[in-house]
Amino acid sequence: MTESDSVPILSVYIVLIDSFIKAGRLEVALELHAELSSFSSFSAACKNTYFSLIESLSLACKVDEAFKLYPDMIRSGHVPELSSSVHLIEGLLRVGKWEEALQLSDGKCRMDIHWVQEKQAADAN
Repeated sequence: MTESDSVPILSVYIVLIDSFIKAGRLEVALELHAELSSFSSFSAACKNTYFSLIESLSLACKVDEAFKLYPDMIRSGHVPELSSSVHLIEGLLRVGKWEEALQLSDGKCRMDIHWVQEKQAADAN
């Protein structure tokens, strides 16, 4: 499908991606996410999809794929939540990349970031 052929229905894509994640079919979820992201008008609308994919990929020991999504998420205008970093660190530990996990953890600790709790962020909106 090309962008000139038709415009995807965002909610259908999100439900499909979420369903494939829950079913453990991460490759299909990633393909759908890439297809949806190719439509410029929808690239910034998939915040929860990025977080779900990063979490699921990390849990499935597919940390390299999760790390590929992280810069895409930032380029799309999404602010990473602490939970995304925690999932990436846990994924690194699952695959035995202790040094990388320690570096990422240390890097987050050294950053002068004032993390906003999810409830506070929701109240602010």
